[in-house]
Amino acid sequence: MAVAFPAFWLVDTGKPALVYLGVGLGIGALSIPYAPIGAVVSGMFPEAFRYSAVAMTGAANGASWGAALLLMVIAACTAAGSFASGSLMRRERAARPAGDRVEFAV
Repeated sequence: MAVAFPAFWLVDTGKPALVYLGVGLGIGALSIPYAPIGAVVSGMFPEAFRYSAVAMTGAANGASWGAALLLMVIAACTAAGSFASGSLMRRERAARPAGDRVEFAV
């Protein structure tokens, strides 16, 4: 929160060196929450699920296709969730009265 405005003020100057500094500051600040995420997320699941890729590799006799298959399943779940949320958002938007809609042109 402390660097949000300063980072954008630096970008708004339009001076290349300050723009790079602002972007770097913003990226650095956004990286801070990702440092503990591994420990936090792994603590949410029992060991049987934490090492799923290792178990899949073991089940595949050390071949990497087991872990690759697990990654494909996870990616498919993410894609399905993204697709479903888009459908739900479109349906919800269509159900709103016209006066409540906010449209943006890109």
